[in-house]
Amino acid sequence: RSGTVTASSITVHWGEVSCLDRNGEITGYRAQAVRNGMVEGTASVGGSARQATISGLSPSTLYTVQVAAVNGAGTGLYSGVSVGTGDGLSTQVTSPS
Repeated sequence: RSGTVTASSITVHWGEVSCLDRNGEITGYRAQAVRNGMVEGTASVGGSARQATISGLSPSTLYTVQVAAVNGAGTGLYSGVSVGTGDGLSTQVTSPS
């Protein structure tokens, strides 16, 4: 995963889910920013998307950004990484998948 961080948003990018890890056709992805166990921002995108922007976040704050695939069976398991919003400058972030 990789992404871009601003003072109030986090854009996360991800690779395609392998066929072996799918439980049917992926119809979308859900991304969320979590702080202290509470979801503070979400974004949903279509199944062909490989990025989502979560907006409306607090500046200079550490979040766990989670992404899950969605299909006819429901929402899959979330994978997450800790990311902090910036202080007004755009920043690139890269994390192992």
